[in-house]
Amino acid sequence: MKYWRSLVIEDDSGVRTLFREVLKSRDHEVIMFSAIEESPLLHKHRCGCDHTCRCADFIILDLYMDDLYGLHWREHQYKEKCRVPNVAMMSASWTKAEKQKAHELGCVVFDKPFEVRNLNSWLEKGENNITENIEHAQWFL
Repeated sequence: MKYWRSLVIEDDSGVRTLFREVLKSRDHEVIMFSAIEESPLLHKHRCGCDHTCRCADFIILDLYMDDLYGLHWREHQYKEKCRVPNVAMMSASWTKAEKQKAHELGCVVFDKPFEVRNLNSWLEKGENNITENIEHAQWFL
């Protein structure tokens, strides 16, 4: 059976719970982080993945967290050639420049509050586009 791994980086517990429920209902392995100190993945680092693996199939990232600005984190991942094929960022207070930058970094943008059907549509498209059965890296857990 094929399954997907999703990383959710969000400091609001209610939003994390909603993502967990939606992702689990789609047979995703869900890994949650709510603060930067919870994983080396959230610090600047050299990617531990190679051509045979990736840390996740999906990343859902909050733009503003107490100790993390999502665009800076994503920009670093992008420069490191992060292999995660589906990345979404969300915020209740996007500026036009932030939305543009997120798109330039390969992210789908969601406004908070968001509709679950839009999230499911994005997930379904990403699931259908993942054709290879790739190993999920464990180095950051």
